[in-house]
Order: sequence, then C-alpha cells, then structure tokens
Amino acid sequence: MSPTRSTDADLEEDQFERRWLVKAIEPSIFREPYRDIVQGYLDGNTDVRVRVTRSIGMRVETQAADATHKTGRGSTRRQRRRGLHVGDAQWFLKAMPLQIHKFRYERDSKGRTWKIDVFKGPLEGFVIAECGAATATELAAITLPPWITDAVEVTDILTNRHLARMAADIATGAKADVNAAINRLPRVVLTGGPCSGKSGIMRLYAADATVDARRLVHCVPEVASVIIGQVGAFPPYDEPSKNRQFQRSVFRVQLSFESVSLLHAARTGRKGLLLDRGTIDNAAYLDGGMKEFVSIADTTPADEFARYDRVIVLAQPSRDVFEREKANNPARHETFEQAEERSIRTIAAWQGHPDLHVVDGATWDEKVTRACALIDETLGTDR
Repeated sequence: MSPTRSTDADLEEDQFERRWLVKAIEPSIFREPYRDIVQGYLDGNTDVRVRVTRSIGMRVETQAADATHKTGRGSTRRQRRRGLHVGDAQWFLKAMPLQIHKFRYERDSKGRTWKIDVFKGPLEGFVIAECGAATATELAAITLPPWITDAVEVTDILTNRHLARMAADIATGAKADVNAAINRLPRVVLTGGPCSGKSGIMRLYAADATVDARRLVHCVPEVASVIIGQVGAFPPYDEPSKNRQFQRSVFRVQLSFESVSLLHAARTGRKGLLLDRGTIDNAAYLDGGMKEFVSIADTTPADEFARYDRVIVLAQPSRDVFEREKANNPARHETFEQAEERSIRTIAAWQGHPDLHVVDGATWDEKVTRACALIDETLGTDR
C-alpha cells in the first residue's frame, strides 16, 4: 500500500446526481476493485463530512481522505472539498457521532459511471446506486442500467447523512429517539385506507408562515406515496418476494424520516409530530400481515406501537367520495373494493395499540372535526 495522502485541496464544484435505493442487482457487480469508505458527520445542521477511503484491488492500493461541505438539496448541490491527511481525518472521525461504513463499486453503463454503495455495520444489506451528470438536463435523461433490476429513486428524500443518523439510532438501540427532549415530543399517526381523507386533514396542520411556528406541529409525509408519486414505482403486490423488499425499504426510509423529523421538531419548538401513516401500516400491504411485517423489519409489534402516542384510523369513505378523491391523486391506483379491503387490514394491523381510534362521520365535516379533536388533544394544538 502506498503512503497515506490527501485528496485535491479546495475543489469547489456543482454536483448533479441522482440516487436510487436498490432492491435487486446482479451479484457479479460486487467484485474488485472497490473502495472501502468511512464517512462521518457532525450531529448538527451543518452538512460537513469527513471521509477516509481505502482503495482495494487496484494496482497500487492507497488511502486518501477529505473534508466536504455541501449546500443545496436533492439532485443539485454545491460541493466544496478539501484534502486531509489520513491521520488527521481519522482523528476527526473519532469525534463525529454519525458515521457510515460502505464498500463502493464503480461500474460503467452507456457511457456513464455508476457508484454502487453497499453499506456495512448497522445498515448491512442497504444498497444505494448513484449516477451523476454534467448538467441538470443530462441528469434527467439517466435511466437505470440493465444490471439493476429493481430500485426506487430517493434523490430528494434520502441522503448519506440520513443514513448515518439511522445507523447511529440502530447501533444504540434508540431507533428513532435521539435525546430526552425528543422523547417528550408526542407523536400522532393519522392513517386509513386509500382516499380516506388523510391528506386533507394533514394540510390543516401544515406549516403556515402567518402563524408562530411554536404553535405548529411537524407534519411527516407518507413515505410510500412520496416514492410512488415522485418515482412512479408502484409496489409489486402481485410478486410477494419483491413486495417484501419494497415494504422493508419503506420501513427503513420511514425510520430515517421520523428520526430527522423528531430532531427538527425539537429544535424548532414544535409541539409534536403528526405522521401520515406509521411503520405498522406496512403490515396492511403484506399478505402475511403483522407476522410477515415483524419478520422482514426485524422488530416487534410492541416496539412499533411504542413509537406513537395515539393512532387515528380514518374509516373508508363511500364509493362516490372514493372515486372523486382517487382522480385527484396520481399515486392511487386501487379499486374501491381493494381500498375497502386495505382499510380493514389497516385497522387490523393497528389493533393492540393502547390509544387507537377509528373515526367515521355522517359527513366529511363531522369526520374532520372528530379527527382534529383527537389530534389537538394529544399535541396540544388548537386549529
């Protein structure tokens, strides 16, 4: 191995990149050469990363290190990188509470270089594929290579920093709670079958710039709808093995969403979290229900119920209301009969939660009034 060295110093550039959560990939991709990477992040809002990279299987094996500051979000970010001596970087890493360990494989397809990151440690088995381009226009034209056979794009919703926080949560057994202040924040799940009215009620609690932020709750969007709506990757319900992979991915991303949201809510003085669905909802989308869910998620019903102070399930709407709402939501593809079955399965999945409420109403306004009263009672809000 050559002597340790630093990377190019003070390199500043725009970064155009898309990311996918990989669920199926050809095993032949994972061969030498590859890079063994450890990345650390500070536990704060500053997006500063320290990274140590060891190249393996190259003609000359090397170690390198850098510190990077990124701004922006999603597919377009500004990156400033400075080279570090490996010894200095390893010293910094010891003081950084959020870390990830991964093997990076670089493979070419259609003239583009793909970075395939296979995570180790607490995130063992997690695979992320990244591909960059020179411009945002070129980026939009990227398609998955043939050796990635199943993946969900997570460019706008899952970063390495999120994964580092998830790894720390899992390693310490904290799962989503990060400190005592966060533990005190109440969490309410608003759920129900397709088109039951969740989105409309969530909008009533969304942040409003004209209202003091301390009066507000932090709203957490439905992870599956974000994935389906932004990527167009519908759950493969008719293929049980792939559906299990999809639901496991949703569960993992949900953990990251909740962890980051709890921290943000605590720091900004929010009264609590209002979540569009919770982790247990995955059970309603698996043929084996709760038993299958706890198996693929490596958890227990008690652990998942303990995440949430109150669960509100909105009852299935009438057929005409369902059809009207479905037309306004491109992520919805179920028939009325399928939605009705999903509603029943959702209620069954949450049975056993100590503070479960199934809300119906003769009219939409009555349904909203009842649901909001339950939310306000737990979160201390007054809408």
